[in-house]
Amino acid sequence: MFSNDTKLWSIASSTLVALVFLSFALTDIGFKLSSLHGLKTTLGQPTKHWRDWSNGQPETILATGSNLKSIQEDPSDFVRWLQQSGITIGRHPIITIGDSNYLGALKNLRARLDQYGYGDDLVVLCLDDACAQETSYHGWRVALDPTRAVLQQVAEVKFTSGIDLLQNGYNFVFLDGDISLTIYRDPFKDMLPISDVLWDIQFQMDNAGHGLNIGWFLARACNATEELFRRSYAQWLDTSAWDQAIMNDVAHEMEGNQTLRIHRLDLARFRNFMLEDWERDIFGSEETVQTFIQESAIIHYTCVERDLKSYFGANLGGFSDLDGYYSNPASLLGVANIAGTSEAIFQQVAFALQISNSTGRTFIWPNSVSIVQMRPVDANAIQYIYHNQLPGVRVVSHASARTAGLKVVEGRYLQNQQHIVKGSVRSTRKIEVGMFLQQDDQSSAARLEGVIRDTPSHITPILDFSSVQPQGRSWLRPQDFNIQISYDLNAEGYADHLHDTSILFEGMLQKSGMSKYSESMMLELRRCKNVEWDMGCLKVCEWDK
Repeated sequence: MFSNDTKLWSIASSTLVALVFLSFALTDIGFKLSSLHGLKTTLGQPTKHWRDWSNGQPETILATGSNLKSIQEDPSDFVRWLQQSGITIGRHPIITIGDSNYLGALKNLRARLDQYGYGDDLVVLCLDDACAQETSYHGWRVALDPTRAVLQQVAEVKFTSGIDLLQNGYNFVFLDGDISLTIYRDPFKDMLPISDVLWDIQFQMDNAGHGLNIGWFLARACNATEELFRRSYAQWLDTSAWDQAIMNDVAHEMEGNQTLRIHRLDLARFRNFMLEDWERDIFGSEETVQTFIQESAIIHYTCVERDLKSYFGANLGGFSDLDGYYSNPASLLGVANIAGTSEAIFQQVAFALQISNSTGRTFIWPNSVSIVQMRPVDANAIQYIYHNQLPGVRVVSHASARTAGLKVVEGRYLQNQQHIVKGSVRSTRKIEVGMFLQQDDQSSAARLEGVIRDTPSHITPILDFSSVQPQGRSWLRPQDFNIQISYDLNAEGYADHLHDTSILFEGMLQKSGMSKYSESMMLELRRCKNVEWDMGCLKVCEWDK
Protein backbone atom coordinates (compact mmCIF):
# COMPACT_ATOMS: atom_id res chain seq x y z
CA MET A 1 0.00 0.00 0.00
CA PHE A 2 2.80 2.40 0.88
CA SER A 3 6.20 2.84 -0.71
CA ASN A 4 9.20 2.23 1.50
CA ASP A 5 9.90 5.95 1.60
CA THR A 6 6.50 6.96 2.85
CA LYS A 7 4.82 4.03 4.53
CA LEU A 8 6.54 4.01 7.93
CA TRP A 9 4.73 6.77 9.75
CA SER A 10 1.83 6.92 7.32
CA ILE A 11 0.79 3.63 8.88
CA ALA A 12 1.69 4.88 12.33
CA SER A 13 0.09 8.29 11.95
CA SER A 14 -3.06 7.40 13.86
CA THR A 15 -3.85 5.77 17.15
CA LEU A 16 -4.50 2.07 17.18
CA VAL A 17 -8.19 2.47 17.23
CA ALA A 18 -10.40 5.12 15.75
CA LEU A 19 -11.24 8.25 17.66
CA VAL A 20 -10.40 10.03 20.89
CA PHE A 21 -13.65 10.26 22.74
CA LEU A 22 -15.17 12.99 24.78
CA SER A 23 -13.44 14.28 27.88
CA PHE A 24 -15.48 17.39 28.41
CA ALA A 25 -19.09 18.36 28.91
CA LEU A 26 -21.26 18.27 25.80
CA THR A 27 -23.95 20.79 24.92
CA ASP A 28 -26.93 21.28 22.63
CA ILE A 29 -28.30 17.79 23.08
CA GLY A 30 -31.76 17.04 21.81
CA PHE A 31 -31.54 15.20 18.52
CA LYS A 32 -31.51 11.43 19.03
CA LEU A 33 -29.71 9.21 16.57
CA SER A 34 -32.19 6.82 15.05
CA SER A 35 -30.75 3.70 16.65
CA LEU A 36 -27.80 3.74 14.26
CA HIS A 37 -29.97 3.41 11.17
CA GLY A 38 -27.76 4.28 8.24
CA LEU A 39 -25.77 3.01 5.31
CA LYS A 40 -24.05 -0.33 5.60
CA THR A 41 -21.14 -2.28 4.16
CA THR A 42 -21.60 -6.06 4.12
CA LEU A 43 -18.56 -8.29 4.44
CA GLY A 44 -18.11 -11.99 3.81
CA GLN A 45 -18.91 -14.54 6.45
CA PRO A 46 -16.31 -14.42 9.25
CA THR A 47 -14.43 -17.61 9.93
CA LYS A 48 -13.54 -17.01 13.61
CA HIS A 49 -15.44 -15.94 16.67
CA TRP A 50 -14.89 -15.43 20.34
CA ARG A 51 -14.88 -18.49 22.48
CA ASP A 52 -15.18 -18.94 26.17
CA TRP A 53 -11.47 -18.58 26.87
CA SER A 54 -11.81 -20.65 30.06
CA ASN A 55 -12.71 -23.88 28.29
CA GLY A 56 -12.54 -23.18 24.55
CA GLN A 57 -16.27 -23.83 24.00
CA PRO A 58 -18.44 -21.46 21.96
CA GLU A 59 -20.78 -19.35 24.06
CA THR A 60 -24.37 -18.42 23.43
CA ILE A 61 -26.20 -15.70 25.24
CA LEU A 62 -28.73 -18.15 26.70
CA ALA A 63 -25.97 -20.26 28.21
CA THR A 64 -24.45 -17.46 30.24
CA GLY A 65 -27.07 -17.04 32.89
CA SER A 66 -28.47 -13.94 31.22
CA ASN A 67 -31.78 -12.80 32.66
CA LEU A 68 -33.00 -10.69 29.75
CA LYS A 69 -36.76 -10.52 29.78
CA SER A 70 -36.91 -10.77 26.01
CA ILE A 71 -34.92 -10.36 22.84
CA GLN A 72 -36.16 -7.78 20.35
CA GLU A 73 -38.52 -9.44 17.88
CA ASP A 74 -37.98 -6.65 15.34
CA PRO A 75 -34.25 -5.79 15.43
CA SER A 76 -32.90 -2.52 14.12
CA ASP A 77 -31.22 -2.13 10.74
CA PHE A 78 -27.87 -2.17 12.55
CA VAL A 79 -28.55 -5.48 14.28
CA ARG A 80 -29.97 -7.04 11.12
CA TRP A 81 -26.79 -5.99 9.32
CA LEU A 82 -24.68 -7.57 12.06
CA GLN A 83 -26.56 -10.81 11.69
CA GLN A 84 -26.26 -10.73 7.89
CA SER A 85 -22.53 -10.17 8.32
CA GLY A 86 -22.28 -13.37 10.34
CA ILE A 87 -22.11 -11.75 13.77
CA THR A 88 -25.08 -13.54 15.24
CA ILE A 89 -26.11 -13.82 18.87
CA GLY A 90 -23.44 -15.84 20.63
CA ARG A 91 -20.71 -13.92 18.80
CA HIS A 92 -19.39 -10.93 20.74
CA PRO A 93 -18.66 -7.86 18.61
CA ILE A 94 -15.71 -5.60 19.43
CA ILE A 95 -16.98 -2.08 18.83
CA THR A 96 -15.15 1.17 18.13
CA ILE A 97 -15.86 4.39 16.22
CA GLY A 98 -13.83 5.97 13.43
CA ASP A 99 -13.58 7.67 10.07
CA SER A 100 -11.34 7.57 7.00
CA ASN A 101 -8.59 9.52 8.77
CA TYR A 102 -7.96 6.42 10.85
CA LEU A 103 -7.95 3.66 8.24
CA GLY A 104 -4.32 2.78 8.96
CA ALA A 105 -5.04 2.60 12.66
CA LEU A 106 -8.15 0.47 12.18
CA LYS A 107 -6.27 -1.96 9.96
CA ASN A 108 -3.58 -2.11 12.61
CA LEU A 109 -6.16 -2.93 15.26
CA ARG A 110 -7.58 -5.69 13.04
CA ALA A 111 -4.08 -7.15 12.59
CA ARG A 112 -3.48 -7.20 16.35
CA LEU A 113 -6.89 -8.75 17.05
CA ASP A 114 -6.15 -11.39 14.40
CA GLN A 115 -3.12 -12.36 16.48
CA TYR A 116 -5.51 -13.50 19.23
CA GLY A 117 -8.22 -14.86 16.92
CA TYR A 118 -10.80 -12.07 17.36
CA GLY A 119 -10.27 -10.03 14.19
CA ASP A 120 -13.49 -11.12 12.50
CA ASP A 121 -15.50 -9.63 15.36
CA LEU A 122 -14.19 -6.07 14.87
CA VAL A 123 -17.07 -3.67 14.10
CA VAL A 124 -16.39 -0.02 13.30
CA LEU A 125 -19.18 2.54 13.54
CA CYS A 126 -18.03 4.72 10.64
CA LEU A 127 -18.54 8.46 10.41
CA ASP A 128 -17.89 8.68 6.65
CA ASP A 129 -18.29 6.56 3.53
CA ALA A 130 -14.61 5.71 2.98
CA CYS A 131 -14.42 4.17 6.46
CA ALA A 132 -17.57 2.12 5.84
CA GLN A 133 -16.27 0.86 2.47
CA GLU A 134 -13.03 -0.54 3.92
CA THR A 135 -13.13 -4.34 3.83
CA SER A 136 -10.63 -5.27 6.56
CA TYR A 137 -13.34 -4.96 9.23
CA HIS A 138 -17.13 -4.76 9.48
CA GLY A 139 -17.95 -1.11 8.78
CA TRP A 140 -21.38 0.33 9.55
CA ARG A 141 -22.11 3.84 8.29
CA VAL A 142 -23.59 6.01 11.04
CA ALA A 143 -25.97 8.63 9.66
CA LEU A 144 -24.93 11.98 11.14
CA ASP A 145 -27.00 15.12 11.53
CA PRO A 146 -25.05 17.91 9.73
CA THR A 147 -26.54 20.56 12.03
CA ARG A 148 -24.95 19.09 15.16
CA ALA A 149 -21.37 18.84 16.33
CA VAL A 150 -19.79 15.50 15.43
CA LEU A 151 -18.42 14.92 18.93
CA GLN A 152 -21.90 15.28 20.39
CA GLN A 153 -23.14 12.57 18.07
CA VAL A 154 -20.16 10.31 18.79
CA ALA A 155 -21.07 10.38 22.47
CA GLU A 156 -24.66 9.58 21.62
CA VAL A 157 -23.63 6.71 19.35
CA LYS A 158 -21.83 5.11 22.29
CA PHE A 159 -25.07 5.08 24.29
CA THR A 160 -27.50 4.14 21.52
CA SER A 161 -25.33 1.40 20.03
CA GLY A 162 -24.87 -0.11 23.48
CA ILE A 163 -28.60 -0.13 24.13
CA ASP A 164 -29.27 -1.58 20.68
CA LEU A 165 -26.79 -4.41 21.18
CA LEU A 166 -27.90 -5.26 24.70
CA GLN A 167 -31.62 -5.35 23.98
CA ASN A 168 -30.90 -7.70 21.08
CA GLY A 169 -28.93 -10.10 23.23
CA TYR A 170 -25.33 -9.24 22.34
CA ASN A 171 -22.44 -9.31 24.78
CA PHE A 172 -19.93 -6.80 23.43
CA VAL A 173 -16.65 -4.99 24.02
CA PHE A 174 -16.30 -1.26 23.51
CA LEU A 175 -12.90 0.42 23.29
CA ASP A 176 -11.87 4.04 22.93
CA GLY A 177 -9.61 5.46 20.27
CA ASP A 178 -6.56 5.97 22.46
CA ILE A 179 -6.09 2.32 23.43
CA SER A 180 -3.43 0.00 22.06
CA LEU A 181 -3.08 -3.76 22.46
CA THR A 182 0.34 -5.26 23.12
CA ILE A 183 1.76 -8.37 21.47
CA TYR A 184 2.37 -10.14 24.77
CA ARG A 185 -1.02 -10.65 26.42
CA ASP A 186 -4.43 -11.57 25.06
CA PRO A 187 -6.58 -8.99 26.90
CA PHE A 188 -9.61 -11.28 27.03
CA LYS A 189 -7.66 -13.92 28.92
CA ASP A 190 -7.03 -11.30 31.61
CA MET A 191 -10.78 -10.75 31.97
CA LEU A 192 -13.41 -12.97 33.56
CA PRO A 193 -14.88 -15.40 31.01
CA ILE A 194 -18.43 -15.15 29.75
CA SER A 195 -19.14 -18.48 31.45
CA ASP A 196 -18.58 -16.83 34.84
CA VAL A 197 -22.10 -15.61 35.57
CA LEU A 198 -21.18 -13.56 38.66
CA TRP A 199 -20.61 -10.30 36.75
CA ASP A 200 -22.68 -8.02 34.53
CA ILE A 201 -20.05 -5.65 33.19
CA GLN A 202 -16.24 -5.43 33.34
CA PHE A 203 -14.58 -2.01 33.31
CA GLN A 204 -11.08 -0.67 33.09
CA MET A 205 -10.42 1.34 36.25
CA ASP A 206 -9.97 5.09 36.07
CA ASN A 207 -7.94 5.29 39.27
CA ALA A 208 -6.68 3.14 42.09
CA GLY A 209 -10.05 3.43 43.85
CA HIS A 210 -13.44 2.55 42.39
CA GLY A 211 -13.55 4.93 39.41
CA LEU A 212 -14.61 3.36 36.11
CA ASN A 213 -13.17 4.24 32.71
CA ILE A 214 -15.69 3.75 29.92
CA GLY A 215 -12.92 3.58 27.30
CA TRP A 216 -12.69 -0.21 27.72
CA PHE A 217 -15.49 -2.44 28.95
CA LEU A 218 -17.11 -5.81 28.31
CA ALA A 219 -20.88 -5.71 28.77
CA ARG A 220 -23.03 -8.80 29.24
CA ALA A 221 -26.49 -8.68 27.66
CA CYS A 222 -28.74 -8.66 30.71
CA ASN A 223 -31.34 -6.47 32.37
CA ALA A 224 -28.79 -4.81 34.66
CA THR A 225 -26.48 -3.55 31.90
CA GLU A 226 -29.39 -2.43 29.73
CA GLU A 227 -30.68 -0.43 32.70
CA LEU A 228 -27.21 1.08 33.21
CA PHE A 229 -27.09 2.26 29.59
CA ARG A 230 -30.69 3.49 29.45
CA ARG A 231 -30.47 5.46 32.69
CA SER A 232 -27.09 6.92 31.73
CA TYR A 233 -28.35 7.94 28.30
CA ALA A 234 -31.46 9.58 29.76
CA GLN A 235 -29.34 11.53 32.26
CA TRP A 236 -26.90 12.55 29.50
CA LEU A 237 -29.76 13.89 27.36
CA ASP A 238 -31.09 15.78 30.37
CA THR A 239 -27.82 17.29 31.68
CA SER A 240 -25.32 17.37 28.80
CA ALA A 241 -22.70 16.30 31.36
CA TRP A 242 -19.57 14.20 30.72
CA ASP A 243 -20.65 10.70 29.68
CA GLN A 244 -18.03 8.95 31.82
CA ALA A 245 -19.05 10.85 34.95
CA ILE A 246 -22.69 10.02 34.31
CA MET A 247 -22.02 6.30 33.84
CA ASN A 248 -19.91 6.25 37.00
CA ASP A 249 -22.73 7.87 39.01
CA VAL A 250 -25.38 5.49 37.72
CA ALA A 251 -23.14 2.42 38.01
CA HIS A 252 -22.10 3.21 41.58
CA GLU A 253 -25.73 3.75 42.60
CA MET A 254 -26.81 0.47 41.03
CA GLU A 255 -23.83 -1.35 42.55
CA GLY A 256 -24.71 0.06 45.96
CA ASN A 257 -28.27 -1.18 45.51
CA GLN A 258 -26.92 -4.58 44.43
CA THR A 259 -28.63 -4.35 41.07
CA LEU A 260 -25.41 -4.27 39.02
CA ARG A 261 -22.37 -6.54 39.41
CA ILE A 262 -19.18 -4.75 38.32
CA HIS A 263 -15.83 -6.43 37.84
CA ARG A 264 -12.94 -3.95 37.89
CA LEU A 265 -9.99 -4.97 35.73
CA ASP A 266 -6.44 -5.07 37.08
CA LEU A 267 -4.62 -1.77 36.44
CA ALA A 268 -1.37 -3.71 36.06
CA ARG A 269 -2.85 -5.39 32.98
CA PHE A 270 -5.29 -2.73 31.75
CA ARG A 271 -3.06 0.31 32.03
CA ASN A 272 -4.40 3.82 32.53
CA PHE A 273 -1.48 5.92 31.32
CA MET A 274 -2.28 9.03 33.34
CA LEU A 275 -1.68 6.98 36.51
CA GLU A 276 1.86 6.05 35.42
CA ASP A 277 4.92 8.18 36.20
CA TRP A 278 6.00 7.40 32.64
CA GLU A 279 8.22 10.44 32.14
CA ARG A 280 10.38 9.27 35.03
CA ASP A 281 10.02 5.51 35.01
CA ILE A 282 9.63 4.40 31.40
CA PHE A 283 11.59 6.56 28.97
CA GLY A 284 15.34 6.08 28.79
CA SER A 285 15.42 2.61 30.39
CA GLU A 286 14.85 -0.18 27.88
CA GLU A 287 14.65 -2.82 30.59
CA THR A 288 11.94 -0.88 32.44
CA VAL A 289 9.86 -0.11 29.36
CA GLN A 290 10.02 -3.68 28.08
CA THR A 291 8.82 -4.99 31.44
CA PHE A 292 6.00 -2.43 31.38
CA ILE A 293 4.90 -3.55 27.92
CA GLN A 294 5.16 -7.28 28.62
CA GLU A 295 3.01 -6.96 31.74
CA SER A 296 0.31 -4.97 29.92
CA ALA A 297 -2.65 -6.33 27.97
CA ILE A 298 -3.82 -2.89 26.86
CA ILE A 299 -2.47 0.63 27.35
CA HIS A 300 -5.02 3.45 27.46
CA TYR A 301 -3.27 6.74 26.64
CA THR A 302 -5.29 9.02 28.87
CA CYS A 303 -3.99 12.58 29.46
CA VAL A 304 -1.91 12.43 26.25
CA GLU A 305 -2.94 15.02 23.67
CA ARG A 306 -4.41 13.75 20.44
CA ASP A 307 -1.46 14.55 18.18
CA LEU A 308 0.83 12.39 20.36
CA LYS A 309 -1.40 9.39 21.06
CA SER A 310 -0.28 7.61 17.89
CA TYR A 311 3.37 8.22 18.79
CA PHE A 312 2.96 6.67 22.22
CA GLY A 313 0.97 3.76 20.79
CA ALA A 314 3.79 2.98 18.37
CA ASN A 315 6.64 3.69 20.78
CA LEU A 316 5.35 1.29 23.41
CA GLY A 317 4.92 -1.62 21.03
CA GLY A 318 1.30 -1.13 20.03
CA PHE A 319 1.76 -1.34 16.27
CA SER A 320 1.77 -4.49 14.17
CA ASP A 321 3.80 -5.27 11.06
CA LEU A 322 1.01 -3.96 8.86
CA ASP A 323 2.18 -3.46 5.25
CA GLY A 324 5.73 -4.34 6.27
CA TYR A 325 6.07 -1.46 8.72
CA TYR A 326 8.75 -3.37 10.61
CA SER A 327 9.69 -6.21 8.24
CA ASN A 328 10.30 -4.07 5.16
CA PRO A 329 11.29 -0.59 6.37
CA ALA A 330 12.91 2.26 4.51
CA SER A 331 16.49 3.23 5.34
CA LEU A 332 16.75 4.81 8.78
CA LEU A 333 18.87 7.25 10.79
CA GLY A 334 18.96 7.53 14.56
CA VAL A 335 20.54 9.70 17.26
CA ALA A 336 22.08 9.17 20.68
CA ASN A 337 23.37 11.21 23.62
CA ILE A 338 21.70 14.52 22.77
CA ALA A 339 22.14 16.87 25.72
CA GLY A 340 22.05 20.51 26.78
CA THR A 341 19.53 23.27 27.28
CA SER A 342 16.22 23.08 25.43
CA GLU A 343 17.63 25.43 22.77
CA ALA A 344 20.77 23.32 22.33
CA ILE A 345 18.71 20.12 22.08
CA PHE A 346 16.38 21.75 19.55
CA GLN A 347 19.38 22.68 17.38
CA GLN A 348 20.84 19.18 17.54
CA VAL A 349 17.55 17.51 16.64
CA ALA A 350 17.04 19.95 13.75
CA PHE A 351 20.55 19.21 12.49
CA ALA A 352 19.97 15.44 12.63
CA LEU A 353 16.58 15.75 10.92
CA GLN A 354 18.15 17.84 8.16
CA ILE A 355 20.81 15.16 7.66
CA SER A 356 18.18 12.41 7.48
CA ASN A 357 15.97 14.44 5.15
CA SER A 358 18.83 15.36 2.82
CA THR A 359 20.08 11.77 2.59
CA GLY A 360 16.62 10.25 2.06
CA ARG A 361 16.48 8.39 5.37
CA THR A 362 13.62 8.12 7.83
CA PHE A 363 14.43 9.71 11.18
CA ILE A 364 14.12 7.75 14.41
CA TRP A 365 12.85 10.25 16.97
CA PRO A 366 15.11 10.66 20.02
CA ASN A 367 13.55 8.48 22.69
CA SER A 368 15.08 10.49 25.51
CA VAL A 369 17.50 13.39 25.95
CA SER A 370 19.51 14.86 28.82
CA ILE A 371 18.32 18.38 29.53
CA VAL A 372 19.07 21.30 31.80
CA GLN A 373 15.70 22.99 32.34
CA MET A 374 15.71 26.68 33.18
CA ARG A 375 12.67 27.69 35.22
CA PRO A 376 12.20 31.40 35.99
CA VAL A 377 11.50 31.88 39.68
CA ASP A 378 11.10 35.64 39.45
CA ALA A 379 12.53 38.51 37.41
CA ASN A 380 15.99 37.98 38.87
CA ALA A 381 16.29 34.24 39.52
CA ILE A 382 16.26 30.99 37.54
CA GLN A 383 15.99 27.46 38.89
CA TYR A 384 18.06 24.84 37.04
CA ILE A 385 16.72 21.27 36.94
CA TYR A 386 18.63 18.43 35.29
CA HIS A 387 16.85 15.42 33.74
CA ASN A 388 19.10 12.70 32.40
CA GLN A 389 16.35 10.96 30.39
CA LEU A 390 13.54 13.35 29.54
CA PRO A 391 11.35 12.00 26.69
CA GLY A 392 12.37 13.55 23.38
CA VAL A 393 8.72 14.40 22.64
CA ARG A 394 8.78 16.72 25.66
CA VAL A 395 11.40 18.98 24.06
CA VAL A 396 10.81 19.07 20.29
CA SER A 397 7.29 18.74 18.90
CA HIS A 398 6.96 15.43 17.10
CA ALA A 399 3.65 16.66 15.70
CA SER A 400 5.37 19.64 14.06
CA ALA A 401 7.67 17.26 12.19
CA ARG A 402 4.68 15.26 11.00
CA THR A 403 2.89 18.46 9.96
CA ALA A 404 5.96 19.44 7.94
CA GLY A 405 5.77 16.14 6.07
CA LEU A 406 9.05 14.78 7.46
CA LYS A 407 9.59 11.02 7.54
CA VAL A 408 9.86 10.00 11.19
CA VAL A 409 9.25 6.87 13.27
CA GLU A 410 9.03 6.21 16.99
CA GLY A 411 12.09 6.38 19.23
CA ARG A 412 11.95 2.65 20.04
CA TYR A 413 11.46 1.58 16.43
CA LEU A 414 14.49 -0.72 16.36
CA GLN A 415 13.53 -2.38 19.65
CA ASN A 416 9.93 -2.82 18.49
CA GLN A 417 11.14 -4.25 15.19
CA GLN A 418 13.20 -6.86 17.02
CA HIS A 419 10.27 -7.96 19.20
CA ILE A 420 7.52 -7.85 16.56
CA VAL A 421 9.50 -9.34 13.66
CA LYS A 422 11.13 -12.30 15.37
CA GLY A 423 14.81 -12.67 14.59
CA SER A 424 15.05 -9.19 13.07
CA VAL A 425 18.16 -7.38 14.28
CA ARG A 426 18.99 -4.27 12.31
CA SER A 427 22.70 -3.44 12.01
CA THR A 428 23.69 0.00 13.28
CA ARG A 429 26.75 2.17 12.78
CA LYS A 430 27.79 4.71 15.40
CA ILE A 431 29.04 8.03 13.99
CA GLU A 432 30.66 10.62 16.26
CA VAL A 433 29.15 13.95 15.18
CA GLY A 434 31.81 15.92 17.06
CA MET A 435 34.49 14.62 14.71
CA PHE A 436 32.86 16.50 11.82
CA LEU A 437 32.33 19.82 13.57
CA GLN A 438 35.78 21.23 12.95
CA GLN A 439 36.24 24.85 13.95
CA ASP A 440 36.02 27.31 11.03
CA ASP A 441 35.11 24.49 8.64
CA GLN A 442 31.81 25.19 6.88
CA SER A 443 31.93 21.86 5.03
CA SER A 444 31.30 19.76 8.16
CA ALA A 445 27.69 18.93 7.34
CA ALA A 446 28.51 18.06 3.72
CA ARG A 447 31.22 15.64 4.84
CA LEU A 448 28.84 14.01 7.32
CA GLU A 449 26.18 13.75 4.61
CA GLY A 450 28.69 11.95 2.43
CA VAL A 451 29.37 9.37 5.12
CA ILE A 452 25.63 8.76 5.55
CA ARG A 453 25.10 8.40 1.79
CA ASP A 454 27.92 5.87 1.60
CA THR A 455 26.35 3.75 4.36
CA PRO A 456 24.35 0.80 2.94
CA SER A 457 20.60 1.27 3.28
CA HIS A 458 20.17 -1.82 5.50
CA ILE A 459 22.55 -0.33 8.10
CA THR A 460 21.18 2.37 10.41
CA PRO A 461 23.66 5.18 11.19
CA ILE A 462 23.37 6.46 14.76
CA LEU A 463 24.55 10.05 15.11
CA ASP A 464 26.26 10.21 18.51
CA PHE A 465 26.29 13.75 19.94
CA SER A 466 28.26 12.91 23.09
CA SER A 467 31.40 14.56 21.68
CA VAL A 468 29.58 17.73 20.59
CA GLN A 469 31.15 19.76 23.39
CA PRO A 470 32.73 23.18 22.82
CA GLN A 471 36.37 23.02 23.88
CA GLY A 472 35.61 19.74 25.68
CA ARG A 473 33.22 21.56 27.99
CA SER A 474 30.29 19.51 29.36
CA TRP A 475 26.90 20.88 30.34
CA LEU A 476 27.56 19.54 33.84
CA ARG A 477 30.62 20.11 35.97
CA PRO A 478 32.12 17.06 37.74
CA GLN A 479 30.56 18.16 41.03
CA ASP A 480 27.13 18.41 39.41
CA PHE A 481 26.75 14.72 38.49
CA ASN A 482 24.20 12.78 40.51
CA ILE A 483 22.79 9.26 40.27
CA GLN A 484 19.19 10.52 40.39
CA ILE A 485 17.05 10.75 37.27
CA SER A 486 16.35 14.43 37.92
CA TYR A 487 17.72 16.85 40.45
CA ASP A 488 18.29 20.51 41.28
CA LEU A 489 21.45 22.10 39.85
CA ASN A 490 21.35 25.35 41.77
CA ALA A 491 24.82 24.93 43.24
CA GLU A 492 27.27 27.79 43.59
CA GLY A 493 28.70 28.88 40.26
CA TYR A 494 26.50 26.67 38.07
CA ALA A 495 24.62 29.57 36.45
CA ASP A 496 27.91 31.06 35.25
CA HIS A 497 29.09 27.67 33.98
CA LEU A 498 25.88 27.13 31.99
CA HIS A 499 26.00 30.65 30.56
CA ASP A 500 29.58 30.25 29.36
CA THR A 501 28.95 26.77 27.97
CA SER A 502 25.91 27.97 26.03
CA ILE A 503 27.91 30.79 24.42
CA LEU A 504 30.72 28.42 23.45
CA PHE A 505 28.22 25.87 22.09
CA GLU A 506 26.50 28.47 19.93
CA GLY A 507 29.88 29.67 18.65
CA MET A 508 30.85 26.13 17.69
CA LEU A 509 27.60 25.69 15.74
CA GLN A 510 28.19 28.94 13.87
CA LYS A 511 31.83 28.25 13.00
CA SER A 512 31.19 24.67 11.91
CA GLY A 513 28.30 25.64 9.66
CA MET A 514 25.89 23.51 11.67
CA SER A 515 23.57 26.47 12.38
CA LYS A 516 23.39 27.55 8.75
CA TYR A 517 22.84 23.96 7.60
CA SER A 518 19.89 23.56 10.01
CA GLU A 519 18.22 26.94 9.35
CA SER A 520 15.38 25.70 7.16
CA MET A 521 14.67 22.70 9.41
CA MET A 522 14.52 24.92 12.48
CA LEU A 523 11.79 26.92 10.76
CA GLU A 524 9.76 23.73 10.20
CA LEU A 525 10.11 22.33 13.73
CA ARG A 526 8.67 23.70 16.95
CA ARG A 527 10.02 23.53 20.45
CA CYS A 528 7.57 22.48 23.16
CA LYS A 529 6.51 25.67 24.94
CA ASN A 530 6.26 23.87 28.29
CA VAL A 531 9.65 22.17 27.99
CA GLU A 532 11.10 23.97 31.01
CA TRP A 533 8.27 22.85 33.27
CA ASP A 534 6.59 19.69 34.49
CA MET A 535 3.91 18.56 32.06
CA GLY A 536 0.20 18.45 32.82
CA CYS A 537 -2.76 16.41 31.62
CA LEU A 538 -3.06 16.86 27.83
CA LYS A 539 0.04 19.05 28.00
CA VAL A 540 2.91 16.70 27.14
CA CYS A 541 4.10 19.13 24.47
CA GLU A 542 2.38 22.45 23.90
CA TRP A 543 3.44 23.97 20.59
CA ASP A 544 2.37 26.71 18.20
CA LYS A 545 0.67 25.07 15.24
